[in-house]
Amino acid sequence: MTLVARYRYSVAVGRLVPAAPKRRPGRHPLALLWTACLVAGIFLLGTFAYGMWHGVSEQRRLNDSWTYEIGVRKAPKTIDPSLQRPVDGVDFALRIPKLDYFAAVKEGVDSGVLYASPGHYPSTM
Repeated sequence: MTLVARYRYSVAVGRLVPAAPKRRPGRHPLALLWTACLVAGIFLLGTFAYGMWHGVSEQRRLNDSWTYEIGVRKAPKTIDPSLQRPVDGVDFALRIPKLDYFAAVKEGVDSGVLYASPGHYPSTM
């Protein structure tokens, strides 16, 4: 088996020079790594987007629940200490009129609670 060198004419040199070897058809060596990084990035963005969407819908549900509970009950003049417990995981509501912000505050500070709403440390008042 003999190897035949391929030549091309170079105008700059003015003579025949060996041609660059042709790459065999196939994938670039880093194509697999690039594809894996792309898939991982899309997966991470998707899970973050789903977590945010789930948190916003949970906050909306909590706000509606809290607003309904407040509308149904009339606040007594004195508060019975035995009633100071979370209702459906909601401790109280936070309203900031200047920012037009309303949020039901849930009991706890883990990531599941904080994705959906502001959290309240269980051991504090």
